Parts: sequence; C-alpha cells; structure tokens
Amino acid sequence: MNASSAPTAPGNDSHVTLREIQHQPACWKKTFEIIRAARPAIEAFLQSFNANAADRQVIITGAGTSAYAGIVLESIIRRDTRAFVRAVATTDLILEPDSYFKPGIATLLVSFARSGDSPESKAAIDLADQSASVVSHLIITCNVNGRIAVKRDDSNALVIFLPDETNDRGLAMTSSFSNMLLAGILTFAWHQIGDVEKQVATLMGCGCKILKDYTGAIEDISKSGFRQAVFLGSGSLTGIAQESKLKLLELTVGDVVCHHESFVAFRHGPIAVMNQDTLLVCLFSSDPCIQQYERDLVNSLHKGKFKLGISQHPVAGVTVDQALVFGDATDDDLCRELLPVCAVLPGQMLGYFTSLHIGLNPDAPCTDGSYSRVVQGVHIYQPTH
Repeated sequence: MNASSAPTAPGNDSHVTLREIQHQPACWKKTFEIIRAARPAIEAFLQSFNANAADRQVIITGAGTSAYAGIVLESIIRRDTRAFVRAVATTDLILEPDSYFKPGIATLLVSFARSGDSPESKAAIDLADQSASVVSHLIITCNVNGRIAVKRDDSNALVIFLPDETNDRGLAMTSSFSNMLLAGILTFAWHQIGDVEKQVATLMGCGCKILKDYTGAIEDISKSGFRQAVFLGSGSLTGIAQESKLKLLELTVGDVVCHHESFVAFRHGPIAVMNQDTLLVCLFSSDPCIQQYERDLVNSLHKGKFKLGISQHPVAGVTVDQALVFGDATDDDLCRELLPVCAVLPGQMLGYFTSLHIGLNPDAPCTDGSYSRVVQGVHIYQPTH
C-alpha cells in the first residue's frame, strides 16, 4: 500500500497532532531511505566501535518518550550483539554518570532526541565525554539545529538527522517517536530483518490499515467513559505499552489515570488497579509461545470497562471487546523487529481523541505550564567525586 493513500481520520484537521499521527507511514519511507543511504557510514562506525575493546557496552538514552524508544530498542538489539546493552534515561545518567561510564569499558552512547534541546540530552553527552570511559556517540535526532547537532563535527560521533516533518510541533511526540525508533532498529538490526525494503513497505501498509480501518473505533472508545487505562505488552512491546500510557496521560493532563506493565508481571501486584472503570489495552506479541502467557492473563481478568486487543493477526482463544488486527493475510508478515513501530499508533490516537473528548486542545493540553514540548528549567549540576 502506498503510504500517501492513508485516509484522513475523523477529528479536527486544524490540530497538528492529528496530522503528525497521520503522516507517519509516509515518514517511515523517508527514514528508511536516510538509513539506507547512510549504511556505509553506519557499518564503518559500528565496526570501529566493535574493534575498540574486548569489553563493550551500548547505552541507549533519551528523556521521556525518547527514553521509551531506547527501552524498545534494547529488547531488539541485545539478541544479536555480544556487547552489554541497556537502556538508561538521560534523567538517570546525569545523576550518577560514574555508575554507567567506567574505565576499561568502551561505551557506545546512542542518544534519541526529538529537538536535541532538552538540558539532560546535552548534559548526558558531555558527562560521557568527561568520563574515564572511551565513548563513541550515535545520535538520532529530528532537529538539525538542536544543541546536540554540533556533535556531527566530532571524530567520535555519527549523527543521523531524520526528516524535518518528524520534528513534531505538537506537545506529544508521535511521528518523532516512531521514526527515531525505526531509525534505531534499522541501524542495528538491518542484517536480521532480511529484505528490508519489503519489510518497510509491509510496515507502511500496517500503519495505513490502522489509520483507515480503526480510527473510528478508537474514537468511540475514547468516548466510553473510562477513568483509568492499563497498557500491557511483552518484550519490545512493553516499551510500547509505556509510551502509549504516556501519550494518554500527557494529552489528558492526568485526567485519565494510566498504568503500564508486562503481561506476566501484571499478576504480581499491579493487577490490583483493575476496576470497573478501567480500559485494558493489550498489545499482543506475534510469538505463539509468548501469546500463551498473554492469553492466560487476559482471560483471567473479569474486571474492567473495555478490553482492546491490538495484534498483527487474530489471537485465538482470547475474548476482547474490540480487536484491532493490522496484518493482511495476503501479505508477508511484519518481522518482529519492526512490529513495535506501528503498534504505537493506536495508543497515540487514543490519547488524541480522549484529549479532544474531554475538551482539551491536543496540541497544547497543559495550560498551567507544568510541562511543555521541550522541557525547561532543569539546572545541570556537576557530579562530585
């Protein structure tokens, strides 16, 4: 499917947030082309890092939504690398840099940043360079003019700039999230994906199907009167559950209480939040073994206002109130590496429509200044040794 054929969703077309959600499939193609063109530079950069030392670590970082992209990517790339891989938010890195950057361990710091202007983004990079670790920087950003963009001139850095239209103008990170995540996956898992161009085309088709077939259903759910939402995922989809939770939380200014968890961990205490006003959003894995755990959990839950199931193909033996199935039985399956990229769209749309339904402006829902598009007011302190 041609991404340009993505339909116009219901809602207020004057909202930039809606347009940024809608144009994601088209942006994914542009991001793919950027990474494909950069493959020689990426291969050389990663090869240089891998030859640097026997002890290596990859730290994937960002703040807020950008940090959640790192959580998803960690789960994907650690399958295929000998380096120790972990996602650590910049908001943690700046507090205890010596806990993460250690002498004798070569570090690849992968920084995700929409604007590149958040105080913590610049500080995390600076503190890494000031540490005793040998550090290389891979920066994926949507803003060519951001504060961290100057790293492109450094010999220990590779900076990848995404299309300008992914630098979301609305409060919520939508297109920036999915495109930074796609760029990170293609950077590290290119050789695991197979026919990358074909897989990206499949991804675009899945995204278009979500927008075309399910926008109305998601808008209806936003009007159903739920007061609390729980997002569940497994593996890399746990990070998508976390990001989906944030979209609904920030776009409703906390009017909807939101939680996220993995399916299996939900039984161990967090299940206590379930009540008759709860919307349960289930991001089902494509792995048949993992689905067994997910099915058991969902079928054991009898509380709740509404169950929304999101999956590439129908999940047998599980009952939900609305099944959002975005795979096409006539096409090749979307690989597990790219599955999270389109799985975030329903959560973004749910946040947008719920914000609209409760009378807020989704582009700028917070009117008291407590949070904003680019975080301000964070003073960076130098750590004591």
